[in-house]
Order: sequence, then structure tokens, then C-alpha cells
Amino acid sequence: MIGSKRRIVKLLIFSFVFFSAGMQRARAADDASVPRTVQEEKTVITIEHSQSTSYEKNKETGNDTIVLSGAVRISVAKGSTKTTIRAERITYDRKTQMMYASGGVSMEQTGGAAGNSTASASSLMFNTSTLEGVFDDGRIVQTQTDSINLPSGSTLIVASDMFGRSESNTVAFKNGSLTFCDDENPHWHIDATRIWLLPGGEFAFFNALLYVGVVPVLYLPAFYYPKDELVYNPVFGYDVRRGYFIQTTAYLYGRKPLYVPKDTSKKKEDGDDSDSLKALFNFMRPSTLKKQKLEGIVLHNLDEDYTGSTANYFKIMGDWYSNLGFAAGFEGAFKPNDYITEVASSARLAFSNTVFRDSRGNHIPYAASGKKYSDGSNFLGLALPFRYGANFKFTLSKPFSLSLSMPLYSDPFITDDFSERGETMDWIGYLTSMGTDSGETKTVNEISSFSWTLASSYSLPSSLPVAPYISSLSVSLNSSVVYGSIVNNSLSSTDDLKTYSPQRKFYYPSQITPATASLSLSGTIFSYPARETNAAKKNTLEVPLIAPDELKTAKEIAEEKAKAEQAASAAVNTGGTDPDTADTALAASDTAHAENPSGTDAKDDAKFFEKALPSLTVPSLSVTAIPGFDYKLTYSLKPSFTSQLAYSATGLDKPEDFKWDAVRSSMYTFKTPLSIDSAASYGGGFFNLTNGVSYNPVIQRHPYISTDTAKGGYTSQAADSLKVADLKASTQEIVNTNTLSVKPFYYIGMFKNTSFTYNSTIKLLRSEFTGDVDNPAWEYHGPDFTDKDSVTAHQLAFTYAMNEGDAFSQSLSLSMTLPPQVDEYTGTLSLAFPYTTFSLTTGFKKKSAAGDEWERKLVQQTCTLSLFKNTLKFTQSYNYNWDKYRHDALRLSLSWQGLQASYAMSYTKGYNFDGTLGWQARSEEEFLPYSLSLAYTLPQDTFYFWKNRIKIAPGLSTSIVADLLRPTNSYFLFTPSINFEINKFVKFTFSSTSRNSVLYRYFQKMFGAEGRIPGESNIFADLLDSFRFDDESKRKSSGFKLQSLNFTFTHDLHDWDFNTTFKVAPRLVTEGGSKRYDFNPYVTVSVVWRPMESMKTKIVDKYGEWELNP
Repeated sequence: MIGSKRRIVKLLIFSFVFFSAGMQRARAADDASVPRTVQEEKTVITIEHSQSTSYEKNKETGNDTIVLSGAVRISVAKGSTKTTIRAERITYDRKTQMMYASGGVSMEQTGGAAGNSTASASSLMFNTSTLEGVFDDGRIVQTQTDSINLPSGSTLIVASDMFGRSESNTVAFKNGSLTFCDDENPHWHIDATRIWLLPGGEFAFFNALLYVGVVPVLYLPAFYYPKDELVYNPVFGYDVRRGYFIQTTAYLYGRKPLYVPKDTSKKKEDGDDSDSLKALFNFMRPSTLKKQKLEGIVLHNLDEDYTGSTANYFKIMGDWYSNLGFAAGFEGAFKPNDYITEVASSARLAFSNTVFRDSRGNHIPYAASGKKYSDGSNFLGLALPFRYGANFKFTLSKPFSLSLSMPLYSDPFITDDFSERGETMDWIGYLTSMGTDSGETKTVNEISSFSWTLASSYSLPSSLPVAPYISSLSVSLNSSVVYGSIVNNSLSSTDDLKTYSPQRKFYYPSQITPATASLSLSGTIFSYPARETNAAKKNTLEVPLIAPDELKTAKEIAEEKAKAEQAASAAVNTGGTDPDTADTALAASDTAHAENPSGTDAKDDAKFFEKALPSLTVPSLSVTAIPGFDYKLTYSLKPSFTSQLAYSATGLDKPEDFKWDAVRSSMYTFKTPLSIDSAASYGGGFFNLTNGVSYNPVIQRHPYISTDTAKGGYTSQAADSLKVADLKASTQEIVNTNTLSVKPFYYIGMFKNTSFTYNSTIKLLRSEFTGDVDNPAWEYHGPDFTDKDSVTAHQLAFTYAMNEGDAFSQSLSLSMTLPPQVDEYTGTLSLAFPYTTFSLTTGFKKKSAAGDEWERKLVQQTCTLSLFKNTLKFTQSYNYNWDKYRHDALRLSLSWQGLQASYAMSYTKGYNFDGTLGWQARSEEEFLPYSLSLAYTLPQDTFYFWKNRIKIAPGLSTSIVADLLRPTNSYFLFTPSINFEINKFVKFTFSSTSRNSVLYRYFQKMFGAEGRIPGESNIFADLLDSFRFDDESKRKSSGFKLQSLNFTFTHDLHDWDFNTTFKVAPRLVTEGGSKRYDFNPYVTVSVVWRPMESMKTKIVDKYGEWELNP
């Protein structure tokens, strides 16, 4: 009760203080608009429509006035703001620039900084110079505003007996009503004696009541929500562990970004009051970042939008917590240019106390003994009276790449204690909670390890003239330090310091990588043809294919003659003759003269010519240019060096125990892989040969190995094992790889995929460690074509392929794994015909490389038949164990639309039924029927009725699975669903899942096994028993069990949604050591405000226990 009174008092004090500030703010806004030092913008008034116009003298002032009447429409444009006024009568005073409108007045304003709005009133007095106005009995509708985050598709509607708008964009409403509901009788609204919409997105209420329907639900004597900011951005709040806090942030450079609400991992149905408050707070926030002006310690929001960037900034921070202590620090981020792309740094010093939990679970800064402990830290062996956290990032992109990241933390809990902070005050959430515990259990976010990394690289620009000898060159140098955390064993066991103190863990460098350097160099040593000849190929003369004159008709010859004469005439007119044009004209003229030397008409010749030979159409033939011989010899060199230092956590009880010289071991690895590759080809893909030789030396050593076991060193035996591992890892290899591919019919389209391929991998030199730690020795092996460790790959393959269009194709592939590898021969036949595909695979292989025993591989056959545009599909697969002459597996499947049937057989052990022991496996395997299934899924479709206002989407998924090995395991699944919706009225969804796991019970008598599963053997009677709510015993004994039942119902209430959900599913509950199934439903009933979904009332029946707004 005392807490409630305290909240009310605080709320009244807050309302008074901020409402007073709001009044002062409104007066200041109006006063600020009086002095004008900027040149006035020009106002343009346009009469767009009027039925009559007259000029009169004002009887009181004597000023000239313009009187417009009859569906008057006037636009007033000033700057970017355009105001359109409609009324039955408008009087305009040319001297005072005042406009008076009456009779169905409406005003639409667009382009202003405050947003787009439409106002209607019985009368209006409007200043066209300042755009000020007074409305009588009006209503304003705003579709866009910077004052609040309007929900998508929503409009702000304010009706008032009288309201006015000042030149500074301050709008004041007298006896106003505010709502987002555009219904004639809004479902909710706020009525207030005064409503102010202030510049910069601020607003205020006085004497306000929130109504839902006609029921008043909340009274606000005064409310003012400021949008201006203090320069140090104070944030007040309460945290369960840290206590009451004040967080301040001052931007010395740049500015604070627009507030973005944090995402929540909670589902909507799990939302709590804090989520509602956050949503309300987000709703009150402005939607656009505005320009600001510093006035003392206040950053005043202007009407103009801020168009700058918030990426570059520098800020200082100071926080105080009633339990934890205080912290101060800075943070900055800059993106200077394209060369230095990022510079970011931050540092924080925290003078904190250890926070304990008392016997009641409360967090307090005192131990059980009453003592208060101050936290400290350690830096490089130096004890410090504060905790710290810092980070530095630097990124350079040009002319080389360089990135540096150096975080630093005093303990793994520093970020969890001080990094969760805000820069925008949530007044509504703070006033509503008033520092109460939300009851949430907070998870400690511990940073168990972090790394310092330095990465640099440089790549040779491709524009440098070193090609083809060097096609790519890159160098990289990296370094890193990895810090791990371990338990601090030096803390006292009193007062539970090992549980609560942030010093209960500390960091130590577990691994240091001083340098990781690598070089990558590649290029072309020789190539044929030289790449410079590519330019010459562009000048190759292209000779078109032209039909000979003997195959041309007289008509075609005459047309060519006419074109030649035109070309010759054009050449003469230009004062010169192009050689090519002249030659073409001369050739055509000679041809025409040879065909008709007398110069007579060609028609007589054509009659005999066309009768003697039929007219032939000469196809436009294309010539495929066959590439010649290509050869390229390339190289690649990629040396790398890595060094590491390792430290041990053994013997480290406190931070001071760590010594930089207490290295556990050091290691370096050096690799210099060098490869030379050649590639030759002829005729494109007709012939390809690749050959490569690579040299791969590896050197790995541990120059230093500590044997001081008290400080985490190795034992003598472990150290020797580590040295032997280094010697085994130090190898030298020279490897030769070869690949040959020939496609003899590459230029015959039907057989172009026919090919011979051969590949091998041979180790020309390899080392093998044969010594020990005291006497290291290596044995070097040369090429041995009988050793599988020397010839690691040796394969030959042949493919005969024939493609006859898209529908017909056949291929036969034979592949061989040759000695010294284990011999293996595989053949695959693939056939494709219209609607049908077929494949068959089998082969032989040796059981071992040394033995002479062979085994046959499985014969694997598949077939697919697809008809009616793949709506009817049959698939079949069969495996035959050729080695043991037995069937291995068979599967048949038939599908049509959403219906699918399948049958499977397998070589496995069968089962015999024992009345006492149940199913018992047989001793021998057989080829037996395995399963039979039938399934149906209703194709997804949506049906519309009544001019698309009603939508119905049914769904169904069902299946019957018969276990042919153990028939009692057969089951039936049935899952129907439906979605029903009436547009803007109601939405209903339903789904359920039923399962019958005693399907065999209805057919066991048919198979002569009556009694294996007791119960009703008539499937229809058993289905009816599942609905016998009058007889619980029959309902329970029925094989048809409901696994889940779900439905949701949503009713559209314009601005509100009425939601109901119902879920039923059996739950296994353990009570008192016994288990039972619980069938209580989970029911929710809620009313949700659509503009802000977290504003809702929810009733939950959680398995028999009712809760209100859980």
C-alpha cells in the first residue's frame, strides 16, 4: 500500500514539473517566432476554383477584400509547404493577408516539417503570410507526423471545439479528442481540456481522460512528453542487481543516433508488462532525427530533418549505481576516408563494490558479515583499485590491408556489469515501475576469453606490367595473443567472495602467436600461342558462304544487278569509289552480263530456268572454328612460417603468479610448397593433358619445452613424445599428378560426351621417420609403382555417350582402379527415353591389395516413369548381391497428385510372435517384405467467395504405414486443417493430429492371429467409441488417439483484435514419483490494440490454472 502511495506521489510530482516545463516550452516557442532576422519567404496564393468573385471594402477597417463563393478552392504555397483550402465562402483581406473561410471548410497541408495533415471545421481564420490559423469546431487528420511513431496505415485524428496553429508550428486544441480510429464513433479516444502539439515533436495534455468505448479507464491530470535532450543525456532506472542508477552520455563530437528499440527474444504470447511499457515508450519516440540547437545545456530539436551521419562520434560516459558503484569512460568511432576505413576506441574505469545476495534473495552491497568490499584488478602484475575495460580497433584498406583489434578487460564480468546502458530516457517505463523488481532471472554474460589480433596483407595490383611471369603476388603477416580465464584461488572463502566477487576469475595469456607470415606467388613461365597474338585474330578475314550463280534464278540475278548499280551510283555521287564497293558492283555487273549478254529482259530466261530446276533455299551455314594447340606452363610458390608460445594455467592461483618468462613451450612450423604445372590442349575439349610436380617440405620443431611440472611443464616422457611428433610431422614429398582426357567425337554433337580419361598421383620422393628422439633418422623412398603408398591414385575410365536430342540419351561408363591400388572395376549403364529413365551399376573389386580374392559389387538398378507432365510418377529401385547370389533390397513407389503408395522389401532378420515375450528376432536373414504405406496430402489451394471477401483454405495430411515384419507396429496418422477468413471481420484456423497405433487389431483375425492386440476389432465401431464422451472406458480403449488439437479465433474490432487460442495435447506429468498423462487444455483470450500490439489484456488457462496478464 505504501509503495502504491509512493508511486502516485511521484507521478503527480512528475506531471506537475514536466507540465510546467511544457507550458514554458510552448511560450518559448511562440516568443522565439517574433524576432525575424531571416528574409521572409514569398507567399503565392492561387485561386484554383470559384463560382463567383467580387471585390468589396471592409466596413470596419476599410481594407480591400476579395470575396469568393461557391465551391471555392484556394492554394497557398510558401517554401516547401503547400496549403489547400476548400470552403463555400472565402473572404481575403489583401492588406492584412488574413483569410476567413466558412461553410464546409477543409484544409490540406503537405510538405511541411511537421508532416502531412488534413483539417475540417465549420469556420477558419488563416494568415497566409505566417500560415497561422484558428479553427472553429474542427477536426484534424494527420497521416504523417514526427511527434510519434504512428503505426503503419494509422492516422492521427484530433477533434476540437476550437484549435489554432501558430507560425512556429505549435498547434493548440481546446476541448479536444485524440484517436487513431477513423470510425465515426471511435472505439477509443483521449479527451482533454487542452492538447498541444509542440515544435520538435513534443506534445502535452491537460485534464485528460482515456476512454475505451464509452468507459473511462485512465485519468491524466497533466502530461508533457519532452523531445528535447539534455547535453549529457541522463537516463534513470533500476536494475535488480545493480540497483538504482543514473547513466550520462555527452557527445563531444557527432551526435546521438535515432533511438532504435532493442529486439526481444520473447514470443508475443510471452510478453509481460515491461514489454508493454517498452512498446509505449517506442510509440512516444519521434520517428525522424531532427537538427538540434544548443541552448545552455539543452539540445533543442528544430523542425528541419537531420541529414548528416551519426557514424563518426566521440562521447564521454559517467554512470552511478546504488549497489554497484560508479564508472566513467569514453567511446569514439571514426571512418575518415577510403584509406583508413575505421578507427574505434573505448575505455572505462569502474570503481565498484562486490554485490551479494542475502537470505531473501535481494542484491545488496554488503556481505553477510556486514562488510563492504571494494573491487580491484591487476594489470601486468600491478594491483589497481578499480576495474577496467577497453578496446581499440584500426582498419587500413589502402595501399595495403592492416587491421588491429585489442580488447582488454580486468575480469570476465566487467561488460556484464557496465555495458548494458542507455542514452534515451524511458520516462513512462521508469514512472510505471518506480524501481520495482520485475522478477526476471538475469543470466550472467561472462567473457571467457578474448584475443589481440594484428593482420596485414598486400597484393600486387593487377595493373603492374609483370604479367605473364607473375600473375599474382600477395604477402601476409599476422600476429595474435589469446587470453583465457581461470579461477582465482587466492580469494578468501569468507563472505562467499569466491561466488560473488568479480575477481573470482582472472585472465592470463594462454597462447601467443608472434608471427604467421606467408607468401603466395604464381605466374606463367611459358605459353603457346603467345597472348599477344589475340589482337591479330580480330583482323581475320571472314568469308561468307554464298550460293554459286548456277543455283540462282534470273530474278535473284536481276536483284543483285540492281543493288550493284545502286552501289556504283552512290560511289560516284560521293566523288570517289570505295574499292570494296567497286569490286562488288563490278562482279555483280559481270555476272548479270554473262547471264543475259543481249541485254534483253530476264523474264524469258526465267521461265525456262524455273521450270528446269526447282527453287532451292540455301541455308545459312555456320562454320565452327576448331581451336589449335594450346600449352601453358605455370608455377606456384606458397611458403609460410608460424611461431607460437604456449603458457600453462597450472600453478596460477592469482594474477600476480603469472610470469611472462614462464613459457610452457615454443614451436615453429615452416612450409615451402612449390608446384610447377603444365596444361596442353588441342581442339578445345578434344584433347586435354595436365601434368604437375609439387615439392612439399615441412619443418616443425619445439625449440623450448619446459619440464617444470610444478608450473605446468611437461614430464620427460611427454616432452619426448612431443619431439617425436615434430620429427614425424617434418616431411619432404615430391608428388607428380597426371590427367589425360580425350573426347574423340567432340565435334559430333551426338557423341561429343564420349571420352577416355586417365589420372594418376605418384610420390616421386617421400620421407619416413624411422628413428627415435635421441637418434633421429629418416628413410627416403623413390617412386615405386608396386607400392600403393607411392602411387596413391591410378584410375582409367571410358564413357560411351550418345545424345539424340533432349529426350533420348544413352551412356555406358567403365571405370577401373589400377594397381598398385586395390583393383576395382565398375560399370554404369544409363538410358533416357521420353518419360523414362533407367540405370544399372555393378562391378568387381579385390578384397585386399595383397590377396587374389575378388568380390562382386552390388547390382544397383533404378527406373523412373513419369507421365502427364510428371503428375503420375512411378519409381523402382532394386539391389542384388551378386557376390552371395541373393536379393538385397527392393522399393516400389507410385505417386499421383497428392497420393503416394510405396512398398519395400529388404534382406534382414524376420520376427516370430511369442505370446509371452512378444516379437522375437529369427537367427537367419531373409529377403522379406519390409513395409507398405499409403499417404495423401491435399494440394494447397485457397477458395474465394462473395467477391473475394470470404477465403477458405483446407488442408489434409494422412498416412497408413504397415510394418510387414512386426505388424503390431503399424499405425495410422490423420492431420486435417482449415483456414477460414471473412475480410476485416473474423479469422479462424483449425488443425488436429490423430494417431492409431493398433491398426493391426482390426485385421488380426483375418491373418489368423486373433487376440494379439486386445480391444475392439471393428474399425468403424472403434472410431465411434473415440467420440463416446458418455462412456470414458470405451473412449480410452479406442485405438484412435488425439495427439493434438489447435484452433485460433480472431475477431476484427476495427482498432482492436479479439484473439482466442485453444491447444490440447497429452502431457506426461510426474507427481510424487508416479507418471500420468494430463489432457488439460491451454487456452488464451486476449484483446489487443492493433496500433500497439503489446497493449493488451490477456487471460490464460494454463492447463487448469487461470492467470490474468501473465
